[in-house]
Amino acid sequence: MSYSDRYVTPTGAGSHAGTSLANAWSWDEMAAALASSSSGLRCYIQSGTYNDTTTQLAFNASSGQPAILEGISSTAGDLMAVLSRTAAGPLDTTNFPVLNLDVGGIAAGGGAIFRCLDIRSTLANTTVCGFIAAGMFAHGCKFTFSGNNANTIGIELRSRNVLT
Repeated sequence: MSYSDRYVTPTGAGSHAGTSLANAWSWDEMAAALASSSSGLRCYIQSGTYNDTTTQLAFNASSGQPAILEGISSTAGDLMAVLSRTAAGPLDTTNFPVLNLDVGGIAAGGGAIFRCLDIRSTLANTTVCGFIAAGMFAHGCKFTFSGNNANTIGIELRSRNVLT
C-alpha cells in the first residue's frame, strides 16, 4: 500500500502543508483532509495535547486503504520503535500525543489504524471514547473512558493497549 505521509502538531506550523513537522497541519486541518481524502493518509501526530474542536473526526477511506494515525515524539516511527523494543512490562505513554475527544469522537467508515496515542474522552453517551464504528485497529494506545457507557467498543484492540 502506498501512503501519503503528513505531519501534525497541536497548532500547525510554517506553511501548514503537512509535509514536515516544520510545515505541519493543525488538528483541524488533519480532520478536514481525512474527511475528504479517498486515498491512504498516514498522519504522524507529534507529542502534545490535542483538543477536538470538530464535530467528529471522520475517515473517507473509500479506496479500501485505511488511514493511519501514529504518535511520534520527534521523528516518524520513533515511538513505534520504542514500543517494539519494550514488549514486556507496562506500556510507557509518557511521550504519546494526548487526544481529548470530547466533541464528536471518531467515526471510521473506511477504517483506521491508531498507533502510540493516548486517547481520552468524557462523552456521556453510548460510544466508548468517541469511537462509534467498526473497522478500526489500535496498537500501543492508551484509552481513558470517563462518563461513557462502556458496554460496547467498536474497535479491535491489538497488542499493548491500556484501558482505564
